[in-house]
Amino acid sequence: MKRFLLILIIGLGVVFPTLLAASPDANDLKIETSIIDGEVEVGGGSARVTGVASGEIRAVELAIRREDGLFWGVREATWTPEPNWQKGTVTPIAPGRFSWDEALVLPPVDGGRISLLARAMAKDAVDPTPAGKYVSIDNVAPEIAEFKIESSGWVKDRDVDLTIDVRGAKFMRFAESRKALKRARKMKYRQSAKFRLSAGDGWKQIFGEFFDKKGNAAVSRLPAKIGLDTAAPVVIDMKPAPEANSVSVDAKISVKFIEESGLDRATIDSEGTTVPTFYLETGGRRTTATVAYDSRTKTAVLTPETLLVEGEMYTAYIESGIKDIVGNEIKEKTKWSFSAVTPSPPET
Repeated sequence: MKRFLLILIIGLGVVFPTLLAASPDANDLKIETSIIDGEVEVGGGSARVTGVASGEIRAVELAIRREDGLFWGVREATWTPEPNWQKGTVTPIAPGRFSWDEALVLPPVDGGRISLLARAMAKDAVDPTPAGKYVSIDNVAPEIAEFKIESSGWVKDRDVDLTIDVRGAKFMRFAESRKALKRARKMKYRQSAKFRLSAGDGWKQIFGEFFDKKGNAAVSRLPAKIGLDTAAPVVIDMKPAPEANSVSVDAKISVKFIEESGLDRATIDSEGTTVPTFYLETGGRRTTATVAYDSRTKTAVLTPETLLVEGEMYTAYIESGIKDIVGNEIKEKTKWSFSAVTPSPPET
């Protein structure tokens, strides 16, 4: 009688042997092992299955079987009634002695049991009763149902509130990039959390990573970026230039701002303000005008209703009360003066 020794190892050095019945074929194929009690837990997308076979072994084949008798089809990526055997790589290590080592692709299982099976093949026979072991598998990541921020668009505070609904999560962490997630501190899962945005105004992206009890992780990012604006608006350019003495009587007066989120129109447009924050005076009298803000250029333009008076000195004022859309208020008032002239007629 020829005897073949097959040892099944799954994971990190755990041995799962099984005593199999003799095959009724002419070669009387038999595989002998011993079994370790207990159940092994496996995570991830594959399991390393290794062993040693003695005798006239031609090949070793591997399969995955569910408790209801269905087999995992790797190519089909579904469960099928027929076994889907995968050949393991067999390597001679001594006369009549072989080793094999194969990374068995695991099906997605969320906390269930399957059998990992192995059978030896001689030249003319296949053992009908494979060696096997039940293993518990949890390699399915938590399901992200909701991950959002309470505020949207622009904010003025670095601390923002997150709303979270992730089924099966036990831990979570957040960062502003996928790379930074790896260094972020894990915290216990809960359905709300505060996250501190990095310093520096501008657009930010928040990523979340959620872990179940086995370490399976799901990564998501907020549907939209969030803008941080902590600085007050600042005037950077005025037209006409201060002290200009040849301004056309039909000139418009404009002022440009440095501002991340943009100005709140209601604090500068003539249609939105009850107390003017951008206006023009001459001789102590306010000039009737309209003010419109262009969010693309971040420029406010004041248009007098009538032509300026030639030779008059005009003063433009930027007052407190101008705010950006998150509520930061301008800190410094601005005023500048210029005089108007009638344009010379074109030369003929």
